[in-house]
Amino acid sequence: MDTDTPTLGRRAFLGLGAAAVVGVATTTTVAAQSDPDYGGWFDDVSNYDGTTVDATGQSEVRITVGAAGNQGNFAFDPPAVRVDPGTTVVFEWNGEGGSHNVVEADEDGADYESDLMGEAGSTFSLTFDSAGLSRYYCSPHLSLGMKGAVVVGNGEGDAAVSGAQSSPGGGESGGGGAAGGDSGGGESTPAEPTEAGPDLPDNIELYGLALVVAVLSPVAFAALLAARYRGE
Repeated sequence: MDTDTPTLGRRAFLGLGAAAVVGVATTTTVAAQSDPDYGGWFDDVSNYDGTTVDATGQSEVRITVGAAGNQGNFAFDPPAVRVDPGTTVVFEWNGEGGSHNVVEADEDGADYESDLMGEAGSTFSLTFDSAGLSRYYCSPHLSLGMKGAVVVGNGEGDAAVSGAQSSPGGGESGGGGAAGGDSGGGESTPAEPTEAGPDLPDNIELYGLALVVAVLSPVAFAALLAARYRGE
């Protein structure tokens, strides 16, 4: 018995040590992925379920603009997402809910603001260069709760952005515009005026004048006709 006791003690000690290591690693992982304090930002956002979508490890992330939520199509989907520094976020309009935009919510002034767009396929892209938290909203539908947030890295501080660019959609209508441009060139270009066009008013005026002259003076009328024939 005395001989076995130290052996069991060592095994128990090693087991406790391993459990402690696993526990510390788990705690560290949970802490690293915990959501930041949004400060009530999502209190009136109906499609926010209390979680932040983990999109780390991706070079590009897309967020739908005009998703179902807030009593209509007045939501961003996902409303909260976590990305790595250097990730490009592309906001893509689905054409629902009217015209929307994406504006950073910052008391010191927005670092980014998209155009107000409503056509499906429109996009607004920007790259988050550093860790931090970036809240944003749609200005026409802010009161309805159309808001979102991007957590970059650990979410501490204000995330720096670059390369913000709006791109209106309408690939099909744009193609139609191009086709319209083609039809506007070449043979569809209005032809230059021909002689038949300007001659008609001239003939009417000439014959009207000739009629007046014929009534007033037959000799003058004859001279006018002779001048007309010589001109032709």
